[in-house]
Formats: sequence, C-alpha cells, structure tokens
Amino acid sequence: MNAGLQILLPGEAARPHRHSMDAIRFVLEGEGAVTVVNGKQCHMSEGDLVLTPGWTWHEHAHRGTRPIVWLDGLNSPLHRYLGTASFEAGPPPELPAAIPDAAYSVPGMVPANGGTPEHSPIFRYGYAAASAAVAVAPVGRDRARRVRYANPATGGPAMALMDHQRVQLDAGASTLPFRTNSNAICVVVEGEGVSHIGDETFAWAPKDIFTMPQGNWITHKAAILTRFFVYSDREVFARLGLLKEEYGNAAP
Repeated sequence: MNAGLQILLPGEAARPHRHSMDAIRFVLEGEGAVTVVNGKQCHMSEGDLVLTPGWTWHEHAHRGTRPIVWLDGLNSPLHRYLGTASFEAGPPPELPAAIPDAAYSVPGMVPANGGTPEHSPIFRYGYAAASAAVAVAPVGRDRARRVRYANPATGGPAMALMDHQRVQLDAGASTLPFRTNSNAICVVVEGEGVSHIGDETFAWAPKDIFTMPQGNWITHKAAILTRFFVYSDREVFARLGLLKEEYGNAAP
C-alpha cells in the first residue's frame, strides 16, 4: 500500500479516469469537493471516506471556497508486484447502472439484484455515521472499539483487497500489545496520545498519519477520547490463508 496527500483548490478538477488499483480518499481538511464514482456524486467533507475501487470511473471537482486536503491510499505496490497495474483515461464509453445508496439504508435488507463481492456499491461513508457506529461498538480484545467499513451487499469488506476500520480508544485507554504480518496506515481523526511501534515511540494529534509495518509489536495509549481511521492489506493475507495475528500481555 501507499499513502499520499492531495490538495484541490477551489475551481480545480481532475478529469475522468480509471485504473486497476483500488484507491481511497479520506478527507483531512476542507469541504465542497465532489468525487464522482461510476456516475455517483460523493460529496466530500472532513472525516469522510470515499472509495474508488479498481476499474471504477472517477473524477474530482472542487466547488467550494477553500482548499480541501485528503489522504490518497492505494494498493499500487501490490499491483506493480503482480504485473496488473493498468490505467485508462476518460471519458468513459459508458457507465454501469447505479443503485441509490438509499437502497441499502434498511439494516438487514439489500436489493435482490444489487452489489458485487469485489467492492461495496456505496462509495461514500460519512464521518458522522462512522463515528456514531464506533462509539457504541463493544470493547475488543485489544481494549479498543472497532467497526469495519463494510460492503452492505455481502457483509464483507468494502474492498476485496483492502480493509478499512474506524477505531476508538476511550479516554485513558491503553491497548494490549498486538502484532500481525499485515501492514496498516493510520490517520488520527481526533484525540491525542502515544503509540509504541517496534522500537519507536511517538506522540500524535489530529491529522497525524503513521504506519504500522508488519511484525512489530504495537500499543496505543489515548490521553483523551481518540478515533483513528486505519486501512490495511489484511484482506490480502486473509484471502491467501496467510494472516497471522497475535496478542501480548498488558504491561505490569
């Protein structure tokens, strides 16, 4: 995976295109921009997640009054390694029929003819809904609350080769040591605290971004209520039957 920052100024736009790589946009600052994914308009505000799955047509336009900054996350390294990295410029010859997001708004009910196992039919996941969901999630084994951005048509991950989670640490909470052979990138959405990753210790605050490379013992301690956005290649390892995850003991 990789991570980069993109800034769009008022009036700027990115032309339609598509690629084999899965990509996400997690908005760090600003509002007023729109990403159009397979014809669906996804309005972008701080804390929103917008998906542009592999081979979906997408473009960006900024109709607001101040710059907007988002994190671009892609699994480009995986596709380059596999020799499957491809790009196609627009305009698109045609777009697939879109199912309105409202069709997935009733829990436990989905359209009988909608959705694919490859990616979610919903491309925008708003900040408020994700924060509300993680706030009531049960505390997990590692002492954090977690929710997964899911494909409502299948119940699986929003993208087949990338996992996305919102994580909450209650004020004063410390996680158990954890390590895995998958790799993750973390965005601090709100809160303050300290993380220990391998031999490194560092403090973080809102809009900081840090990586959690495979094989390192990881712990987090929140000074105040904290929420992360985390995306990882966990799904790749899980689908190959190679995923390993391990919990350690609490500090004395």
